Amino acid sequence: MWIGRSLARPFFRLQERFRWRPFTPTEASEALAEGRSPIPLTLSRLARAGWLARVARGSYVALDARWGAEHPVPDPLASFRTESFYPTLVGATAGALQLYGPRLRGLGLFGSAARRDHSADSDVDLLVVADPMPGRPAARLEEIRELRNDLRGPPSRPMGGPGTWHAAQFVPTSVEELRAEPPILLDMTQDAVILYDPSQLLSGVLSGLSRKLRARGARRIVPADGAPYWQLSPGARLGEVREL
Repeated sequence: MWIGRSLARPFFRLQERFRWRPFTPTEASEALAEGRSPIPLTLSRLARAGWLARVARGSYVALDARWGAEHPVPDPLASFRTESFYPTLVGATAGALQLYGPRLRGLGLFGSAARRDHSADSDVDLLVVADPMPGRPAARLEEIRELRNDLRGPPSRPMGGPGTWHAAQFVPTSVEELRAEPPILLDMTQDAVILYDPSQLLSGVLSGLSRKLRARGARRIVPADGAPYWQLSPGARLGEVREL
């Protein structure tokens, strides 16, 4: 939804000040150097238009400017609204959209957050697929470093509530690497939550890999006293190398 100049001005000031960190109405009032009385109304109108996301404990996150009527907050993202890591998830998604722009080909949540069996200090794990993606790992990490730092936040003010903190961990991946079906995708065939996939690239690769695993009789084994692992074919032994 187009918000007009009167709301666009405070939105971009809030986005510049807080980037992808949650902020309260009081902090918004200080950032905008305005009286507190119109701030709740301004924030509410921006949230209804899809330019802000309301997160836990009365806080907001400024979304990418491309979100709104044409690019609303993805439904899978909204389904995590009651989880303690929701502020980190919203900020990470908005930040990835803005950082990579049209290069972003897919964004998927995996790990304990996707399974909803996270603990108070679990990370929010995100697979990022971009084209092009820098070839060197150091270049990839440098590109995303600022976003990770923005989402780290001050330990004295945890984003998820008292005693909780959820850092975002990104796995930058190229399209070619995704299509080569790296091992990280094995668990994602079971529990990934796709947040952004405009051309169905990520969902297509995961669906194809899932079909291969079913055809082989592969299964994920979860020992009572150890880490889960994959048996890629019936009768395969732990540590044995098999190709898909």
